[in-house]
Amino acid sequence: MKKLIALLLLTLTACGEGEFRFAPAVPAGGGGAPAPARPAQTPLAPGANPMLNDPEREEWVTDEEGILADTPEEAQRKCRQLAEQRGLELQDIKPPSRRGGKRYVCKFGGYVEK
Repeated sequence: MKKLIALLLLTLTACGEGEFRFAPAVPAGGGGAPAPARPAQTPLAPGANPMLNDPEREEWVTDEEGILADTPEEAQRKCRQLAEQRGLELQDIKPPSRRGGKRYVCKFGGYVEK
């Protein structure tokens, strides 16, 4: 009886929520065809389903621009001015990558009307 239950458990593979199918039984010595693999389910990426997109909702956009500044304070002032001109929020200011550099990168983001 235990062998029968074990065999039934091995041959039953789950397909999805509430669905089951029987896989071909494999003889005790191995051999035979392996059970069919469950198809891969890839999640929908945001925006992939047009029914989930609200046409009246604003769209999130990001942008970045490099600026030259002598100090972090000057870079912050310039980045804030650019953000205000674009109608976006200042998200981050990336400092110069090398010692003594003057190029900062302003990163912006915000919602805009479609």
